[in-house]
Amino acid sequence: EAKTSEEVNSQWIGSAEARKMLGVSLKTWQNYRDNRIIPFAQFGRKISVKRSDLEAFMAAHYIKSEN
Repeated sequence: EAKTSEEVNSQWIGSAEARKMLGVSLKTWQNYRDNRIIPFAQFGRKISVKRSDLEAFMAAHYIKSEN
């Protein structure tokens, strides 16, 4: 079943997948959470983030080439 763009962006993903998407280390990921750079939810020890929040973060830090 094909999901709409809105459904995909509202999905919650775990820390491991989020770190992989961003290409950051465990320490950097911890720093982002400690400094509230990326919104997240925590249930016990489990951290989850919305895919749309990660994509917004990446878009905000996008650097265009000069070509």
